[in-house]
Amino acid sequence: LRGEERRMATGDLSGNVPAQSGSSFSGLHRQGLRALIAFALCLAGAVALQRDALAERADMSGLSGYEAALKETSVARQISALESFISVAGGDPLKTSALEVLVWDYLRAGTPAQAVRPAKALLAIDSGNAIALAALVDPGAGRSPDDGRERFQMATRGLAEYGRLQKPVGMAREEFFRLQLRILSTLDGEAGFGYLGQKNYAAAQQYLQQAVATVPNNGRYVYGLAIAMLKQKPPQSQGYWYLARA
Repeated sequence: LRGEERRMATGDLSGNVPAQSGSSFSGLHRQGLRALIAFALCLAGAVALQRDALAERADMSGLSGYEAALKETSVARQISALESFISVAGGDPLKTSALEVLVWDYLRAGTPAQAVRPAKALLAIDSGNAIALAALVDPGAGRSPDDGRERFQMATRGLAEYGRLQKPVGMAREEFFRLQLRILSTLDGEAGFGYLGQKNYAAAQQYLQQAVATVPNNGRYVYGLAIAMLKQKPPQSQGYWYLARA
């Protein structure tokens, strides 16, 4: 009778012993854990998507600011726009190109002393950047006359690194060609003057000839070439022709 009472109380009229409640609780527990894990994965995915979207918007914002600067038709306005972009660029990958263009803008505007600051910032990012090195050894950069050894080292380093120079993002090919001519002539010329100071006149002639071939009207390099040719033994008579041109 007690058995019948227990079966009726538990709703088991078939005579079977009811299953233990522990296994049922364990199954519900596992289902709950799976649901929580699925929810956490969904939440993490949503956060990652939001982070990627924010990063993409930041990249697009930086790109649009840089592109807007390059579209300026006036060199002065382009300089101002690039300065503004660089001031907030942080670690933006376009910052290197922006600094390269800014250095070039100061050089072509005839204010090489103003190019020193962005050139140093560029070297802090890329220690072998040929544009920055050429700007720092430019005769108009305002460096002291007794730092010839440092100028020579920077010029020769710039020539060694020149081969890896790439066009700044967004710069027109024609503009990049003019930039290359300026960079090469400056590095060749200042390396030539370095050899001239060392009284290595043959090496000085080699580098200064390359500089003059690139910029024939640069009086500084024409004069240096004349001196390098006339100081050799025997003197090269063509040096007098260059001296007359200087």
